[in-house]
Amino acid sequence: MGSGWYYLSNDTRVGPVEPREIERLVSQGSVTAHTLVWREGMDGWEEAGHHFGFVSGLSSPPPIPPRDLAPNSAMPTSASTNPGEKNGTGADRLYVGAPARGFGEAISVSFNSFVTFSGRASRSEYWYFFLFWILLGLASTVIDMAISGVDNDSSPINALTSLVLFLPGLSVAVCRLHDTNRSGWWIGGFWIGLIGVLIVVGMFAAANPNADNAIRGLFTVLGIGWLIFGIIMLIFFCQRGNLGPNRFG
Repeated sequence: MGSGWYYLSNDTRVGPVEPREIERLVSQGSVTAHTLVWREGMDGWEEAGHHFGFVSGLSSPPPIPPRDLAPNSAMPTSASTNPGEKNGTGADRLYVGAPARGFGEAISVSFNSFVTFSGRASRSEYWYFFLFWILLGLASTVIDMAISGVDNDSSPINALTSLVLFLPGLSVAVCRLHDTNRSGWWIGGFWIGLIGVLIVVGMFAAANPNADNAIRGLFTVLGIGWLIFGIIMLIFFCQRGNLGPNRFG
């Protein structure tokens, strides 16, 4: 059973909050014995007096619950001007677990969660980070050219930039797939397969040093496969996420 509690305040759902916070609200009188509360695993809203200790002597009748407060299987819903809240969406019609992000927020969230590879990412979160990667890549290229000259092939600043952005970029891409109810193994499986194919091609080239045409043909096939994979990923990344919870959140 989840530990987060929801409670009603003026017919508005508040939460989730930790049990300790509910107890603090009880002690302050903000939550009374007749306040309706809910958490995951309960069949419906119940009075807080059934779950928390209160001073005896309360005689006021319980409030009449709003008509559409029956919780669904994932989380409770309340009366709201936004009908999308009944399936877990916010005012922007995006799932509350994958909200729309601004440019700076998308970058911050991606860097803060790049080691988890869990949760969901909205289209704005992914594409803003992708834009940030492009802008930073262009800036690092300009710096390399200013330091080493236009004709110099070395690009240490650009390489360092790509290394720093790799894991956050991979994480937000996996979470974008999660938002469309797809596994991150769409990416992981491709890279594992690609490495395996490259090893096989390398072994073939070492065993057949004169088979230039065959090797070029294999790399052509790899290039076509890479292009097809890129188009598929582009379609996935452009798709709208699921409205409401899915198996990834």
